[in-house]
Amino acid sequence: MSIECIEKSTKYLKPQYNEATMASLTFARTPCGVLAVISALSLLHATNSFKICPSSTIGYLPFHRHTLVTPPRSFSRVTLPCDGCRSEDAPTGISLRASLADSENDKINTSDELDISALLRYVVAGIVQIGSIAGVFKLFDLSGASAVLPVPGVIAMVYFLSLKSRIFNLLDNSRPDVETKGFGDRTAPSWTPPGVFFPIMWLLIIGPLRAYSTSLIFQSNGGVLCDPTILSFMFSLSIGDIWNTINNNERRLGAAVPGVLCVLVSTLFAANQYYLVDPTAGKLLGATALWIATASALIADTWRLNKRNDGSLAPLYPAVGEANTRFFFEEK
Repeated sequence: MSIECIEKSTKYLKPQYNEATMASLTFARTPCGVLAVISALSLLHATNSFKICPSSTIGYLPFHRHTLVTPPRSFSRVTLPCDGCRSEDAPTGISLRASLADSENDKINTSDELDISALLRYVVAGIVQIGSIAGVFKLFDLSGASAVLPVPGVIAMVYFLSLKSRIFNLLDNSRPDVETKGFGDRTAPSWTPPGVFFPIMWLLIIGPLRAYSTSLIFQSNGGVLCDPTILSFMFSLSIGDIWNTINNNERRLGAAVPGVLCVLVSTLFAANQYYLVDPTAGKLLGATALWIATASALIADTWRLNKRNDGSLAPLYPAVGEANTRFFFEEK
């Protein structure tokens, strides 16, 4: 066969392309075309790698089979694998969280069931605290130290207990501070006093009134510390420390309302006991109840303003799921 015949035959063997086909081939030769092919292959791999199952995590881990799920919990987690991660390194990937509906959170995380465990701890903490204070006072009396204790010493002791009685309490009674942003997570009533007003009241007014009124009782009963009248005030301090845990640490807005009312009632009871022994002491201690009554109204109004995500108010008792009540020696 001649060379001319071969060239003619080859000419008719070449494929014939229209304009659209030529454009497609040109696109395939470009970097975008290469990326498109790679993306298609990746999508195919992802489709074969994931499966739907009822679990509580969303993740893509470098195994042969991976899981795509919808979470029933309060958040969903998406784990993205790091470059070069092995299967055992997968948990070090990047995690992204997305919040679910707020109403769903309420149903899952909290309930209106009474927290019996918390109530028992409150009672135990109160008994231990008043028992410890009474024991210390009794040691002073038995040793004869209270008989020679000067009045300024009694004032200093009671002033210290008025501010730091929580050292005898088994619960976590730390106060709000700048680091924890205090009560910045709450909507405060419009009539809330400035923050600086509270330490001034406790340090310069409430504490001194409590200390001086108790010193009057100490002088009236013959220099006895472990006295039922004085212990009635110590009982009020114990109730106040339990309330501080409920309101400040556990942030139970509902349970804080009856809690602060218990503090008010116990203060009025102690003031009445003081009045029966020394009217001046009773009036001075009773004056502190005015501040506690104001605090009670403030706590109640705060509870009213801070509704839960579903629009309801928190129950007026410790509910399961609101907080984890524990003694200081228990693990978190």
